[in-house]
Amino acid sequence: MKFVQLITRLVRGGAQRVALETAVDLAARGHEVELWAGIETGAEGSLWAEARARGVTVREVPHLRRAVAPLHDFAATAWLHRALRDIAPDWLHTHSSKAGIVGREAARRAGLRRVAHTVHGFGFTPRTSWIARDLFIRAERRAATVTDLLIFVAEADRRTAAGLGLVPRGRALLVPPGIDLVPFEDLVRLRAEGEARRRALGISPDDVVLGFLGRMAAQKNPEALIPLWNRVRAAEPARSLRLLMVGDGPQRTELEGMTDSGALWVGRQEDPVPWLAAMDLVLLPSLWEGAPLTVMEAMAAGREIVASDLPGIRGLLDHGVEGQLVAPTDRDAWVSAVQAQLARVGAARRAGAETASGQAARRRALASFGRDQMLARLRELYATGAR
Repeated sequence: MKFVQLITRLVRGGAQRVALETAVDLAARGHEVELWAGIETGAEGSLWAEARARGVTVREVPHLRRAVAPLHDFAATAWLHRALRDIAPDWLHTHSSKAGIVGREAARRAGLRRVAHTVHGFGFTPRTSWIARDLFIRAERRAATVTDLLIFVAEADRRTAAGLGLVPRGRALLVPPGIDLVPFEDLVRLRAEGEARRRALGISPDDVVLGFLGRMAAQKNPEALIPLWNRVRAAEPARSLRLLMVGDGPQRTELEGMTDSGALWVGRQEDPVPWLAAMDLVLLPSLWEGAPLTVMEAMAAGREIVASDLPGIRGLLDHGVEGQLVAPTDRDAWVSAVQAQLARVGAARRAGAETASGQAARRRALASFGRDQMLARLRELYATGAR
């Protein structure tokens, strides 16, 4: 069969990783596959080079941009209409809100037989105005009418879609994203890699490292970590605490200027695994999420986790058993949650072990979050179709 995987931007992110891995898997099984994306990149880095290196045919979509820009959006839709009509794929699979809306409109005009869309989150967020939200919902409803498979990475998003009337003919399917579990399987090696990163950064064995890994932008809410870290340090003067910030984005420069030498900023890293292993406590204060891969990876690494109590994260991590979930904007609750973990993560590191909740999180991740499970489910859906 012939497939087109379409996404708004091919930056480093969870949705982009799903689209790329799906394309690689299908190509390896003898299908004709192309991966299409807009040309915008960002501080988080790009997957264009990796896609080409792994043998995926990639194509840049002119005018496809993340922000709402009517002239560009109409031009992108027209370009996609012509391109889809010319190659006539058996499946168009769109990812992310903008690519999903313009791609499915182009598919309608081109008369494609099979269309899939994965919801990695919606184009509207808690910060979206009601006017923009209404426009997005109307566009999603129209797109749903030509969608054969509407796939969700999080159950919470599936419920939201059902409530808004976005689900086509009952074809709302849950396919959680998956991660490559191979780097996490050898726990001894994983610990050694983490210790090596700590030594390279001058972190002592007695230091407790609070860590963040991700895009430093509004959604991920990294600005909440600076006052959090300062408050925890003030409340725990006897402990040696370090803050390890891994990633890049539009907020990095400003935030880095607000910290002292106790905070370590290492920028974007190609391999997140050893950096997660170097952390004692992984913090994810996001304001909204789908099913974040960082949480899955931190769980697979056996890390103690404090994350925002959001529906998508709640579906991955059992509060009180595999980590702690806190209301995103409750600063006092965040301080209390972090303080409660300090003694146990410090003792675990000195013992060369993981905390009880870290062990529970690791067991769940290794059993449930494998990339192969995700890819097998997608192949099954493509094979059965919907029409």
